Amino acid sequence: MPYLARLAVILFLTAILSGCARSPEGAGPLTPREVSFRIDFDGPIKDNYYYFVAIDITGGGDGPTPVFPGIVTGEGWVTGSATHFVQYNLRQYTVYRITSLQPLEAEPVGSPLRSIPPEVGGKTLRFTLDLNTIGATGESIDANIIAVDQPLADIRMLDGLGQLGTQFLNLDIITDRTFTNTEDTISLESVHDVLDQNQDPVPGQPTEQTQPLDIADWTITVDV
Repeated sequence: MPYLARLAVILFLTAILSGCARSPEGAGPLTPREVSFRIDFDGPIKDNYYYFVAIDITGGGDGPTPVFPGIVTGEGWVTGSATHFVQYNLRQYTVYRITSLQPLEAEPVGSPLRSIPPEVGGKTLRFTLDLNTIGATGESIDANIIAVDQPLADIRMLDGLGQLGTQFLNLDIITDRTFTNTEDTISLESVHDVLDQNQDPVPGQPTEQTQPLDIADWTITVDV
């Protein structure tokens, strides 16, 4: 083999080996650390309603809770502490980063790692987030599921976790685990507990208007 050809091969192999030696220090992309949500509702999901999973990646704080315009000061639909949210509306999942809670301002940062839109007449939302992508580097995150018909209106109907919608979850994200509605919360989510803007139960439940908002069951799986 001519000298120049041999030199080119040597330099090529040196570059490859050098790159391999550096890869354990994080030169390559991180392996996804996943959190998957399955949320079941009491009635068929309405595409013009708004379905949110609000997340605080710092964990262990006030946690995300709904805004009730009649009694809770706040703009938008979420208060407490939150850094990100996933929105489902008009058959599309979008991940947002919150830049301000008062007033609520957020910027879209992409789509979930994986997602499954509900079938026509379906009652279930499914999606998976990459914890690395949203910057969750601690030991836990806080999350609340909030479904609302008109998130910016003074008159609204909504459901969140727990009887009053404020029972957010603190989720361990350093070990693999599955959290379920029937095993892992202090105040379990039940049906027919949709609330109005004053945090009062909507009378006459269930109806065709309340059932698509009414969280019936949920499962959250952490795979790290």
